[in-house]
Amino acid sequence: MPKECFIVAGGQSGIGRSLVSLLQKEVETVFNFDLFKNHDITNCYEKKVDLNNYSQLKKKISEISNEYSIKGIAVVAGIGYITPIHELDSVKFSKEVQDNLHIVFNMIKASLPYLVEGSSIVTVSSTSIYGSSGNSVAYAAAKAGVIGLTKSLAMELSSKNIRVNCVVPGAVNTQLFESLTRPTERRLMKEFTPLKKIAEPVDVANSIQFLLCDKSKHITGQSLVVDGGLSMAYKLYL
Repeated sequence: MPKECFIVAGGQSGIGRSLVSLLQKEVETVFNFDLFKNHDITNCYEKKVDLNNYSQLKKKISEISNEYSIKGIAVVAGIGYITPIHELDSVKFSKEVQDNLHIVFNMIKASLPYLVEGSSIVTVSSTSIYGSSGNSVAYAAAKAGVIGLTKSLAMELSSKNIRVNCVVPGAVNTQLFESLTRPTERRLMKEFTPLKKIAEPVDVANSIQFLLCDKSKHITGQSLVVDGGLSMAYKLYL
């Protein structure tokens, strides 16, 4: 029997890094696909990969499949943008969608020939699709597209017993979140969140781990919101 592995796209920092640590308890090997290598991550094979390069992705995944049974993939990678619509042109819009939706398609499409029956795919969207402070039209459109892709693919792959689900985080205490928000925004998010706290990366990673693994083997086509209840409580307009 080949050894089992998971592949995480975007496991260098934040949610992805927490997920890599959790998955190391589930299988023998975890592969991290990212643009940069983080040598602080132990017991993880890191592959420097451009997620916008489909041919490169497929080559790397094919190489892994020669030695491992791929139990599941998680596409955590994405780039947050704050761009008012008056600053967007078609080039900038396409770039933001490329970095948040096309990479999900590329990763999944490249993986499909090598996924075993019973495996799992988890994508990551954002509660920005439900309501935000604005200035993120392209980002929100891309993240809404991730949910649409997830649901359609879940139906398409059900005959192969491959599950596809999406985790939808709200505010998460990462360096990226801090760089994109002001102290006032962070305070209000915490204040209006029913659970009265901003999520830590591991809080979201736990949900991705659950959907990747066998404990969720009868769940597919779902979007799991992980935001402490914030998206049902208010919309932030500043």
